Amino acid sequence: MDKSVLKQFLKADFIFRDELFPTDEGTPQGGIISPILANMTLDGMQKVLSDRFHTNHLGKVNLHFKNAHKVNLVHYADDFIVTAATKEIAEEAKEIIRDFLQTRGLELSEEKTLITHINDGFDMLGWTFRKFKGKLIVKPSQKSIKAFYTSLHETVLERGKVWKQADLIRVLNRQLRGWANYHQSVCAKNAFSRADHILYEMLWRWAKRRHPKKNRIWITANYWHSKGMRNWVFSTETAELMRLGEVPIIRHTKVRMDANPYLDTEYFTYRKFQNGMKRLSGRFKKVWRNQNGRCYHCGQPMEICDEREIFYKIPKPMGGKDEVQNMAYVHKHCQSIFLEHRAKA
Repeated sequence: MDKSVLKQFLKADFIFRDELFPTDEGTPQGGIISPILANMTLDGMQKVLSDRFHTNHLGKVNLHFKNAHKVNLVHYADDFIVTAATKEIAEEAKEIIRDFLQTRGLELSEEKTLITHINDGFDMLGWTFRKFKGKLIVKPSQKSIKAFYTSLHETVLERGKVWKQADLIRVLNRQLRGWANYHQSVCAKNAFSRADHILYEMLWRWAKRRHPKKNRIWITANYWHSKGMRNWVFSTETAELMRLGEVPIIRHTKVRMDANPYLDTEYFTYRKFQNGMKRLSGRFKKVWRNQNGRCYHCGQPMEICDEREIFYKIPKPMGGKDEVQNMAYVHKHCQSIFLEHRAKA
């Protein structure tokens, strides 16, 4: 990459709410340029590993013994793993990668770099990969689960201790839905059910703190209700808390090998729509189907993992109802722009 262009990327200021903020060094947390630069920097790592482990002394791939060492690279931005048949091969691959990074002014993090057996497992991107009796199982990592519990605790017992029940439900549903969307493609059923139990205990403490002189029967009758076939639903007349235990496990559908994101746009648009149809349920699934998985404001296809909100065509303060016909999915940033324009008008 041209160094002058890179320098402009890194030194460029950013604007937030019409105010200019300088960036003297580094890139902002979550900035789009960060993973791009990481991918560019690590480009070539696959080749150096292939040159050593996938080819013979003449530099040609031996089709009969291709990848006999089982060396494979999987990387996501600056996070990567390397598989190997033995610990010795893994140690050699580690040294090759260390030399590769050194020429780019980088070094392996000793704290995060680990050589382990697949039966003992490893963590990557919030998941634990481990073989049980020869079968690979992928689960949410303990670190990810602990961080999620911490965020729930902060919402319920710190920030939300003076909130109304409906406001608390709205914020919690956003957190629960986001965590469920990320983990529902792996073996997360036990983690989901356990999270429901932990959250119930937090909500009970929240309710008891608000009414220290009331007994259990009164608290239960005021905050937990029956909805259809479900009992003990933390709800109001207009809102109810979702249960992670009821979220279906939907396996990830692999992308077609010959699909080009720049040419096969119809395939990828349909894929995004189908992902939403598989992962959503109830009225939210109906809302998604009614608008073909497209943002109500900009009309662009939406990813199920996008930051999105429910838009009420007739706002609730003006008599709008919490019904499918009055609801639409919108990108979070599109909704912000819409609200700004409406405020100026």
